[in-house]
Amino acid sequence: MNEKSSTSVAVLTESPQWDRILRKYKWGVRQITDFNNADRANILNLVRSHYGNADETYPEYFQWEYIDNPCGRAIIWVAMYQKEFVGQYILNPMRIKIGDVVRKGGLAIKTITRSDFRGKGIHIYLAKKAFETIDQVDFMYGFPNKTVFTPCVRRLGYRVVGKVPLMIKPLDTGKLIGRYIKIKICAGILAIPASLLLKSYDFFISLPFFKKSPFNRKEVYFREINEFDKRFDEFWQKIKAGHKNILVRDSEFLNWRYLKNPRRKYKIYTAEDGQKNIVSYIILRFTVIDGVRVGHIVDMMSEEGKNSEWARSTLIKKSVEYFKKQSVDIICCLMLRNNSCFSALKKSGFFVCPEFLQPQPFRLVLRPNTEDITEDIYALDDWFLTLGDFDVV
Repeated sequence: MNEKSSTSVAVLTESPQWDRILRKYKWGVRQITDFNNADRANILNLVRSHYGNADETYPEYFQWEYIDNPCGRAIIWVAMYQKEFVGQYILNPMRIKIGDVVRKGGLAIKTITRSDFRGKGIHIYLAKKAFETIDQVDFMYGFPNKTVFTPCVRRLGYRVVGKVPLMIKPLDTGKLIGRYIKIKICAGILAIPASLLLKSYDFFISLPFFKKSPFNRKEVYFREINEFDKRFDEFWQKIKAGHKNILVRDSEFLNWRYLKNPRRKYKIYTAEDGQKNIVSYIILRFTVIDGVRVGHIVDMMSEEGKNSEWARSTLIKKSVEYFKKQSVDIICCLMLRNNSCFSALKKSGFFVCPEFLQPQPFRLVLRPNTEDITEDIYALDDWFLTLGDFDVV
C-alpha cells in the first residue's frame, strides 16, 4: 500500500481562515508545558468523556505515559472553551532505529475532540500547531482509527506506509459466533462446524509433514520473568541489525513500557541458552472487550537459528496454554509476514483475520519532519511492528 510522494517535509494541503474559525466557535488553543494538576485534570476529564472509566483516565497513568517516558515528555496541544479542554493532539516521543541510525519519532495517540465540538476545525488546527513546535522529533507516525484516518492522510500530510496483519487464534468459536449472531440456536449450530474446522486445522499443522527437520533443543530453558535486566540490552544489540526499522527495545524501554505501567499487568516469558543469554521473549496480556475475553501477544522478539525456531514455537505454545487457563476466547497479535515470528505463529494455528472481522484496520501512517527522511522509511516490509508499538494494549 505504498504511495509515491516527495521525500521532503510534508505540508498541510489547505490553509483555512483560522482567525475566522476561532472567532466563530470561540475556542482557544495552547501547548501544555508544565503539566500542572489543573491541566492534568482537564485532560483526564476530556479522555473520560471519550473512553469512559479507562486506564487512561487515571492520574498515575498520565504520569507514566506522558512524563516518565524515557524517550522524553509528551508534546500536547489542547483546545479550550470556557476553561475546559475540548480537544487534544498528543505526540509521545519514541526512539526508533531507522537503518543504522536511532532517530526520534513522535507517536500520535489519543487524538480527541469532545463530541459537542466536532466539526469546528479543532483536530486540524491542533495538529498544525503541533507540527510547528516539534523540531525535536524527526517524524510523526501512528495507527489512526477510521475516524481520523482520512484527515491524517488528506489534510495533514501523513502518508500511508501499509496495513499490518492482525493474526488470530480462536479458542471458543461458540462465544465468538454468538457475538455476531444474536439468535443463540443459530449461533450454536454454526459453532459446531467452525470448531471442528479449527480443530482439524490444528491437527494438520501438527503433522510431521508440515514441520521442518527436528530442532536443536539443546540447552534452551524457559522462564517467567518480572524484570528486564541488562541481558536484554545485549539481546537488543544482537538482534537489531536484523531489522531495518524498529522501535528501540532495550531494557530501559521494556521496563517502562511493560513493568512500570501502573494500571496494566503483563505476563512475560523468556527462552534462554545455557549461559542464561536471551534467545527469545514474548509478552502477553488479556482483556475483556464487549464480553469477549481476548488474549494479546503484545510483543515477541527472537534471534534467528535452529534453537530460536524451537524457542519461538515453544513460547507461543506456552502463551496458548496460559490464555486457556484464563478462559480466553480468542488470541490476537500484530505481525508482518516477512518476520520469522509470523511463520511460527502460523505453524501454531494462527491465521490472518479477514478485514471485515477486524475491529479496525491497523494502518501505519507517517509524516516526515526533517528533510533527510528518505524513501526507505515508507517500505512496510522494512518495519518490525507489534501491538506493543502503540499504547492500545
